[in-house]
Amino acid sequence: MLDWPDDVVQVADALGIEHFAVEGVSAGAPFALACAYKIPDRLLACGLISGMVPLSLVTARTPLGFRATWFITQRFSWLLRLTSELSNRAYQDEGRIEKLLLRSTWFLPEPDKKVLRNPHIRKLLARAALETTRQGIATSLYGAKLLTDPWGFVLEEVTFEKLFLW
Repeated sequence: MLDWPDDVVQVADALGIEHFAVEGVSAGAPFALACAYKIPDRLLACGLISGMVPLSLVTARTPLGFRATWFITQRFSWLLRLTSELSNRAYQDEGRIEKLLLRSTWFLPEPDKKVLRNPHIRKLLARAALETTRQGIATSLYGAKLLTDPWGFVLEEVTFEKLFLW
């Protein structure tokens, strides 16, 4: 996780950008937060949108599907690889993914259900999901492992002041 800010700095330096803002959505939020922790002198702001939390903050209120996935990722990554490969084979077209998204609404809060019931948005999400596995699942599994391992810092150590949460 803490290697990411070094990559961000390299890109910014190559582009001649001294100060910049970062944002992270969902599983990208910890990477943005790692920037706020490691390179605060380069940042103008850091936005976290529906960000994933460290596993130490997962509670019984966290949806069971997420808790199970994180538990399996952390302790039985081979099982996650197997189930991901089977799922990847089973859902190789947008139509199937759209149906899966619609069926998964049962455990979501009402605002999320409303979004997934919108056919246009559901189609866009299905396309994005299909694209994430087009070249295989290895990188997704590596990313999941990074997110479930210790991040290299704790939230209390992030002292960057221009941190925005959505």
